[in-house]
Amino acid sequence: MNNIVTKPLKGTMKLHAIGVEESHLMTRETSCYCNICIRGHYCQTLEKQNTMVSNLTENQNETNLNQETVNPPQQDAPEQRIDLELDEFVAVIYDRNWFIRQIVDKDPDEGDYEINFMAKAKQMYKWPTVEDRIWVDHNDVFCVINTLEPSGKSQRLFKMSSEEKEKVSDLFKSRIA
Repeated sequence: MNNIVTKPLKGTMKLHAIGVEESHLMTRETSCYCNICIRGHYCQTLEKQNTMVSNLTENQNETNLNQETVNPPQQDAPEQRIDLELDEFVAVIYDRNWFIRQIVDKDPDEGDYEINFMAKAKQMYKWPTVEDRIWVDHNDVFCVINTLEPSGKSQRLFKMSSEEKEKVSDLFKSRIA
């Protein structure tokens, strides 16, 4: 049996129109109010996205997914909640991997966090040229980063200690096990 594996589509937070047509993902950055779209069809302004990676056998697909997929928390497991402050740097599970983020806002009712993404730059981290914020579930935040320090001539790159990087990696692996 063959399974289709797709790659993630980057920048979905900027999209206002997403559709599927003949197994292709169609996107548009703004909403469209033409007669075709209002009737529930897709006009020519939508762009076809290439999200197909390949056709793999079931065993190959399972192996790939086991290497990347984060399992949701068990229902019976006690919830371990980290209480975070604004501007703290944290490790967050997003798109089946972990990333360094900064807490920007907190929803007091839900306990979810708005985070600002950092981009990886070789062995360091930096702020991207375009700010990238997203709200994440509090369960996706799994570790506070204590050793992220400005580095380089311009102090625009940030470095994490190798010990902390190993700790974060181990915690992430235990989350997906």
